[in-house]
Amino acid sequence: MRDQLTLFYHSDNSADAQQIINDLEGYNIGIIPLTEVDFKYNFLSIAEAVQTPVLLLLSQNWLQSGATLYNSLPVLEELKNQNRLFVVCVDGIVVEDGVSSRVPTQIDSQSVVMDYMKYWQQAYLRVRTQRKYLDNAFNQEQEKVAKSISIEIENIINFFKDASPTKLESLTGSNYLPFFNQFSFVAEKVEKEVVTTPIDFIEENTDSVAQLDESTSINGSAQVVQVDDPSEE
Repeated sequence: MRDQLTLFYHSDNSADAQQIINDLEGYNIGIIPLTEVDFKYNFLSIAEAVQTPVLLLLSQNWLQSGATLYNSLPVLEELKNQNRLFVVCVDGIVVEDGVSSRVPTQIDSQSVVMDYMKYWQQAYLRVRTQRKYLDNAFNQEQEKVAKSISIEIENIINFFKDASPTKLESLTGSNYLPFFNQFSFVAEKVEKEVVTTPIDFIEENTDSVAQLDESTSINGSAQVVQVDDPSEE
């Protein structure tokens, strides 16, 4: 039976998420990736439905996204209390003039906390102003989200501080051992079963394979027909 893991991350950090998925490939772990695109401001209900351990990539992008932060604290606290949350700190991704660059994600100092509080207060004021000019359902929702996060952001950051995030470089350097230990996952790769076809079967069917039906040929050239491997379904 495979271990199951849910991976929470912001889509701007897809490269780091993919590295983790690649690194864990071969272990007996089924990974379900979820981003802010999946949350759509319903992080609370989605996370509550998750029954597996959760690996969360904490970044500047995560801390500046309404879809990842809105109503997130209660369920994150529950996951932590159940020992089902492992937080990994990764760099944030900033795009300027079409060029992306990495910036360290920091939550330790009070000045950083103040910066995030200022960020969300400004976001709230901005959407509140927008609603004055266009009071529609979308702007009302955006104002509600920004106001809620501006009130909770200090508690959210303090929560992540207490969760003692592991830096991605440290985690990969330890071959993910703290992660395996916390969730009691087996830290051994599973060898894939290699299926071989008997030589005599290949020789007996060589002629029939070579005889292509005219319906699979265009302008007299053989066409390769892709058949899904049922083992991958």
